[in-house]
Amino acid sequence: MFRIENIQSTIENAIELIDSKNGTKARINLSYGASIDELVFNNIKVITNLKPLDHKKTYPSSILFPFANRIKEGKYAYEGQNYNLDCNEKEANNALHGLVYDKTFTVEEKKNLMTR
Repeated sequence: MFRIENIQSTIENAIELIDSKNGTKARINLSYGASIDELVFNNIKVITNLKPLDHKKTYPSSILFPFANRIKEGKYAYEGQNYNLDCNEKEANNALHGLVYDKTFTVEEKKNLMTR
């Protein structure tokens, strides 16, 4: 069975999904676009946190939505409509890595899940 734990401190807001029986754990950082800070599967670490690197510069495991690369000057057109995005890669004047990489997520509901 997966156990759900809240991890909250002055520097971190995360949840962990843990299945000790199968050696599986996922730590989801709610402060940085619900990025996966750590993933262990069958006791093998698949994803690890990049600390001390800054999330704002590395975008580790972030949800890159609705684009995963750069948009020059943050300008684009879609179906005849022009759009401007914030340029978060200041030195190159690009919009970089989507719109949710730095957003705070909240957990609305939790349910413990039985594994098969």
